[in-house]
Amino acid sequence: MQAYQESSIYMNRSDEERANSSVGLRLDYWKLAWAMGKERPWLGWGDEYTQEKQRRVAAGEAHPRVLELGHAHNEFLDMFSKRGLIGVGALLLFYGVPMALFWPSKRRCNGGRDAIDRDALALCFVGLSIPVLYLGFGWTQVFFAHNSGNLFYLLMISIVYAALQIYAGDHDSTKK
Repeated sequence: MQAYQESSIYMNRSDEERANSSVGLRLDYWKLAWAMGKERPWLGWGDEYTQEKQRRVAAGEAHPRVLELGHAHNEFLDMFSKRGLIGVGALLLFYGVPMALFWPSKRRCNGGRDAIDRDALALCFVGLSIPVLYLGFGWTQVFFAHNSGNLFYLLMISIVYAALQIYAGDHDSTKK
């Protein structure tokens, strides 16, 4: 309900009042990030990002509160404005490769047998949930802008993938 109210305020108020809420600030930042990304779509603004953001705020193109934040609170828009479509492609690989590694295929989930191995399937779903959840959370937060976000993502992917490989090796029916 609060998100709806803050969105309504953003749409119906003056520019000065728009970013006075969490939702309003995000929407203003998303608008800025989209505009910046469209201006340099392939490589983004890179090292010039902060200066360009400051210039746009000074020109009245964005609310001054966006200067308080280091990222756009949206993983894709942040990457688009800073690193362009090439960065967005890399981000999609960062999500897509683990999704492909954990996708519950017959080879991963039945070990050559007719029945599905529920433990292997569970490990696949745990592994698949990591990039899926990061992808979902990334719509309103930029986890990869923080060391802890990167570390947790890579560590959990590695641990679950190792567990899946060890489990699959221990239960490979061709070895028995």
